Amino acid sequence: MRWAPGLLLLLGACGTDVNLGRPPTRADGGLLSGDAGPLDLGSPDLGALDGGAPVDGGALPDAGPSAPMLRFFSNPEVGCQDAWAGLEEDFSAVPPTSVGLRGGVIRLEIPTATRATYLVSGPPITAGLGVSSLELVHQPFDLPAGFYGVAIEQSGPGPQGSQRRSAIFLIDTINSPPPPYECTGGIELSDATYSGSCFLTYRCTITP
Repeated sequence: MRWAPGLLLLLGACGTDVNLGRPPTRADGGLLSGDAGPLDLGSPDLGALDGGAPVDGGALPDAGPSAPMLRFFSNPEVGCQDAWAGLEEDFSAVPPTSVGLRGGVIRLEIPTATRATYLVSGPPITAGLGVSSLELVHQPFDLPAGFYGVAIEQSGPGPQGSQRRSAIFLIDTINSPPPPYECTGGIELSDATYSGSCFLTYRCTITP
């Protein structure tokens, strides 16, 4: 798999981090700012709550797998090299379904306290890429924090007389805090002798 050149196309997708922290609280549970509750007039203070907002209990519990919709955009970004250098236009109109990237309802499992990866499965993955599921690890291919992805081997015929060699799938949790997710699917194509190759990457979304 030789994805390093094609992955340069993805670096422009990085955005700024969003602060998802909760506001600080006092020891008695009231917010440090914006607390509209009545003043505690007890003398001495016996520790009773003053009517402010209750303490935020932290992260929401894991809701389990969801069944969102995966959608691919039609036109790929194309980068070609070696004997196929300059052939980008030949592959610029190839639809995602022609390289095994299919939309539809998927099964998405987000990271938990005991698993640091995303799991993606369902008919679009099985029928299109020939694997039962994809396990997306954090910061693949030296991408920035917030990207999760995986590369897998592929085989079989591709468009324009090409051969399928490998595929990638990435989820970006930076640009638009999920859900929905921004994602990218890609396929590496080459000639029979691997003397030239093209990398087709398609933007996609995963929406509840």
